Amino acid sequence: MRSVESRMDFIIKAYDVHAKRHILEHKTKAGDEKLYNYVINWIAYILQNAGKKTESSLVLKGIQGIGKNRFTDVLCELMAGYSCKNCTNIKELTGNFRSIVEGKVLIIANEMTNFGEDKRANNEGLKSIESDYTIRINEKNQPRRDAENVANFIFVSNNPYPVKIEASDRRYVVLKYLKDFEMRQLPMTEAKRDIIKTSKSQIEDV
Repeated sequence: MRSVESRMDFIIKAYDVHAKRHILEHKTKAGDEKLYNYVINWIAYILQNAGKKTESSLVLKGIQGIGKNRFTDVLCELMAGYSCKNCTNIKELTGNFRSIVEGKVLIIANEMTNFGEDKRANNEGLKSIESDYTIRINEKNQPRRDAENVANFIFVSNNPYPVKIEASDRRYVVLKYLKDFEMRQLPMTEAKRDIIKTSKSQIEDV
């Protein structure tokens, strides 16, 4: 995971927690300090601990066209090369092949369907792949092998029932997105003020 760690060092420097907090404040239920602080720390944990799993998953649900995918696209761009931003087939995660998981720290499960005879098996497969650090991969025309699993998951859906959540569940954090958010109304953060101040000083020194 050395190459992942070196890239993560760069990502952490570019990551503005205050800006992400602003987005989550407006996109999730207003006033839920505990919720968006958890999500910020969840993202930061992945960025700062390459090769480790959170062992929990985020579920983003809400009506179509309110920016759920824009948020996850930004995260995947930050983790480019170590993320999958559009996994729509649940069998890619729960089937025999599962090579999509290898080498990834973030996987976006986007509107995955789960129905029919395999529904129960798929649910059990998701439990395993979300928590286990080793997975069995059976690629076509290749011998079966074990692979490291450091993937973390965000489920994105317009469906009111995107994943099965049991009463005793300790894996899912569910966010309901709101639609009254304007992406171009940028917040002024202390981090941004510091850069502006530094930029002015550098111009004056020239």
